[in-house]
Amino acid sequence: VIGITGEYAEVIKYGQIVKKMAEILIRERMILEGRQLDQRVQSRFLEDWILGTGLNNPQALSERGFTMGIDIRIPRRCVVASARNREQYTGTLEGQMLLEQVEHLVDVPVRAQGGIVLRNAARQILLLHKQETQALVKLCEDIRASVKNQLGVDMIFGVDSQSEDVHGAYLQANRAWHTAAYSDCAVSCFESLRTELLMDDLSRENKLEYLRRVFQNCSQDEIAEYVSLLEVFFACEGSLQKAAEQLYVHKNTMQYRLKRLAEVTGLDVRKPSQAPSLYLAMLLYLDLSRGDGELAF
Repeated sequence: VIGITGEYAEVIKYGQIVKKMAEILIRERMILEGRQLDQRVQSRFLEDWILGTGLNNPQALSERGFTMGIDIRIPRRCVVASARNREQYTGTLEGQMLLEQVEHLVDVPVRAQGGIVLRNAARQILLLHKQETQALVKLCEDIRASVKNQLGVDMIFGVDSQSEDVHGAYLQANRAWHTAAYSDCAVSCFESLRTELLMDDLSRENKLEYLRRVFQNCSQDEIAEYVSLLEVFFACEGSLQKAAEQLYVHKNTMQYRLKRLAEVTGLDVRKPSQAPSLYLAMLLYLDLSRGDGELAF
């Protein structure tokens, strides 16, 4: 109902225009609210399916999926994707807007393959039709290159290992994603994880205690310096010459630093029997330092 003053013959045409515009705006608003409701319903279903909260009643879950055109019986692969160091974007409006653009660039190629996307804590959980791991890695690399070129944002991905169910696939992809988060690897595959499998099974306190025992005589700054040294050493597969070149130091200087590390920790990274202890310490430190909360030894 539109109320307008003036002579009827003069204002009727304006009243009709206002009435028509109001009806269009109301209809568009109703359509938008309907879409938002559909998105919330689908997101809740995907959370129950992927994150596992709805697995207690698989029949009901299957029926809910059917009403949305999703067949949960179809074999699928899972990928967890996010911006690297995503915490630096979530604290500001500009950062959140940038993440929305990233999500759009991820959505397009995934949905083009008939995939499903769930947004979860500044990450995206991607479900794709069953395919070889190599094809998934290629898709991740293509998406990463596109996002980097267009937005300047680096991305990381965790890929599952063809689990029998979607929830299991998500757990695998999530573990692989955590590994990518504290390493230089952009696309981490669950089937390639070795030592990294231990990370999620250790509590934060146990990780800190291990680091205290390895670096018991070191300050925080010294620990950070030794971890950086170990990163380069292991990345160069134990080659002193290559590690020295990467650090822009003389080989003798590299030898001295490793000798000093052995003196303060009692572990010589050049000895095969002792190197694994330092490698694990490096992984734990990187895992904790890139997570939430401060390191306290």
